[in-house]
Amino acid sequence: MKGLCQQGLMDEAYKLFKDMEKVGCLPNNCCYNIIIQGFLKHEDLPKASELINEMVDKGFSADDATTELVVHLSQNNNLILRLLKVRNEGSAN
Repeated sequence: MKGLCQQGLMDEAYKLFKDMEKVGCLPNNCCYNIIIQGFLKHEDLPKASELINEMVDKGFSADDATTELVVHLSQNNNLILRLLKVRNEGSAN
């Protein structure tokens, strides 16, 4: 999954992530952080926000690398504000 994310193949990485669950290999904290970092690096904020919410709902937390990436990207392009906007739009539906 990490290799797919690094190559920018996020659709394939997400499919693998979801297929793991279907075959009984539940994603752990590490899996969530890898896929979220991939979506953040490729600026797919809705998907990153969705997975952050899912991760928290399942009792996991962002690791230092994911947190650093959110903070770093937010300094460059208001990522946190955009993530909050995406989250608020999602909760309004």
